[in-house]
Amino acid sequence: ESIVQSTRALAIAAACITVFMVGYYGTAGVISIIALVLNLLVIVACLNLFGATLTLSGIGGIILTIGMAVDGNVLIYERIREEIEAGRSLRDALRHGFHSVFIVILDSHLTVLLAAFVLLQFGSGSVQGFALTMAFGLIANLFTNLTVTYALCLKWFEWTGKLGVGRLRILHHANLDFIGLRNFSFSISAVLGVAAILYLVFRGGPEMA
Repeated sequence: ESIVQSTRALAIAAACITVFMVGYYGTAGVISIIALVLNLLVIVACLNLFGATLTLSGIGGIILTIGMAVDGNVLIYERIREEIEAGRSLRDALRHGFHSVFIVILDSHLTVLLAAFVLLQFGSGSVQGFALTMAFGLIANLFTNLTVTYALCLKWFEWTGKLGVGRLRILHHANLDFIGLRNFSFSISAVLGVAAILYLVFRGGPEMA
C-alpha cells in the first residue's frame, strides 16, 4: 500500500511539474520534460544493470532527483532569459546560458552525490536504497541537464529558427540581497554543524549496522 501511494505521489508530482514547466517556459519547458523522462529511463536502466530493486525509499530518492533536475532547468532557462534581455541573440543566449550555470549545477550535484556516497557507505536497508537511486539520479541529471537539454534546445532552434522560453515572470527583478545575508547563513550553518557533531560525540558516534 505504501509503495502504491508513493508511486501515485510520484505521478502527481510529475504531472504538476509538467504543467508548470510547459506553462512557464513554453517550448523550452517541453524539452525539459523530454530530458526528465530520459532521466527516469537512465535511473531504471542503472537499477536493472546493477541488479538493484526499486524500493519505497528508492522512490523517494527518485522524487528528490526529479526536483533537482527541474531546479537545474529553471536555472538554465532563467539565465537564458537574462541573456536575451541583455541584447544577445537567441543562439548566443543559449550558449552563454548553459555555460554560465554549468559550475553551479555541477557543484550542487557533486555535493549531494557525496552525501549519497556517505549514506551508501554507512547506511543500511532503506537508507541505502534511497542513496542508491539518488546517486543514479544525480549522475543522470548531470547528463540530461548539461548535455541533452542543450542539444535539444539547439537542435530545435536550428530546425525552426526560434525557441520559446516563456513570457511569465512571477519574480521578475526581485530585489533580495542574498549575498548580504551570507554571514547570517554561514553562522546558522556553523551552529547546526557544531550541534550535530557534539550530538554524535555525546552519544558515542553513529550506530553501525
